[in-house]
Parts: sequence; C-alpha cells; structure tokens
Amino acid sequence: MIRFFLFQISVIVILNTVITAQTNAGYTAKIEGPTIIRDPVIGQTVDIGIFLDKVTEAKGGLITVHYDPLVVEFISFSPKNFIPGLLSLPDTPKTGDDGFSSVKGGGTQLGGTPAKGGGLFGVMSFKLKSKLTNESFISITEIQIQVSATDRDYINYPIGQFGLLLKPVFTNQILDLEV
Repeated sequence: MIRFFLFQISVIVILNTVITAQTNAGYTAKIEGPTIIRDPVIGQTVDIGIFLDKVTEAKGGLITVHYDPLVVEFISFSPKNFIPGLLSLPDTPKTGDDGFSSVKGGGTQLGGTPAKGGGLFGVMSFKLKSKLTNESFISITEIQIQVSATDRDYINYPIGQFGLLLKPVFTNQILDLEV
C-alpha cells in the first residue's frame, strides 16, 4: 500500500514537472549577422550566429540546422558567452531521405550561474564546397533552450524561413550589372 502511494506521488510530481516545463516560454531568437551572402566563393566559411532574448533561465541549448551537403559542409558549433561555461557537445551530420543533411550544435552548462535576459548563444560554421549555380538556404529548423532535462522550451521554424541564404551573382557585361 505504501509503495503504491509513493508511486502515485512520484507520477504526479513527474507529470507536474513535464506539464509546467515552460520556464522560457516566449523567448525569442534572431540571426546575429547577415542573413544573405552574395556570391560566396569555394572554401569560404559562413557563420550563423544565434542571439537569444527574453530568456528567464538557461543552462543549455541546441540548434538544429538543415542544409544541402553538396553545397556546404558543417565545420563546428562555437559556444559564446551567453551561457557561462557552456560545454559544447559535438554532433555528426545526418543525411535524410531528401538528400539534405541536418546537424545539431549546442551544449550544456555543468556548473555556474544560468543565463538570463539576452545574448549570443553560439555560432554554427559551414564551409562552401562547390560553386553556386542556384540559391541555397541553410535553415535553422529548431532552437531549444533548457533549464534541466525535464524543462525545455523550443522554437520551431519551417525549412527556408529562418537562416542564411547563399546567393550566386551572375554579372552581365553588356549592361554592367549583377543579376
């Protein structure tokens, strides 16, 4: 009887934690830096900085990126100073059935004061692998921040809405303009 009672209490506590795990509901994210790079060259590194704002408390986070692996190669995630002592957790890109790759970049704080307010969370870096003949979009599809393993908040974006556009430029010698 006592075990059953303790089990019910633990289930209530767990469910309450999951249901109320919205410490950072309403936080926002934006790209820190350009959102369009015109005429990038092969070998060029392109960085996507993620700035978070309206954060109540954060001890870690994760950025999910969707991209064309024929165009760019994932280099790294570099944590910045928003979450003090953020330990970066490496990820290996995975290619989906659509031919596009996804990779996660982020980390966790092992100790210290949780982040509050706003700041630069981290930078996702990619390298251009081939000459652009068409536009290519590096999409941020999800940003997660967490206070604990059971308290996570997410912002999800459709592919092509939030990220960095790589745009080829074709010069027209007759009219001396870029198209």
